[in-house]
Amino acid sequence: MLSNFILSTDYLSSLISFIGAILQKHAVYSAIAHNRGFSDQSYFCREFKELSGFTPSEFRHLFSDVGF
Repeated sequence: MLSNFILSTDYLSSLISFIGAILQKHAVYSAIAHNRGFSDQSYFCREFKELSGFTPSEFRHLFSDVGF
């Protein structure tokens, strides 16, 4: 049911920020993690996969040509 699917503005803002950073072809995942407040790259990658269903590398490969 769509009525049970509510996203906070903080969640959406974080997701959009992650997506934008991941799609930058020359961005390094450790720098993205650090800039987003994660203490290490592995934790960032796990959280990103939980949010998106993809690892950052998979996401970048699949969606880099979409043009966010």
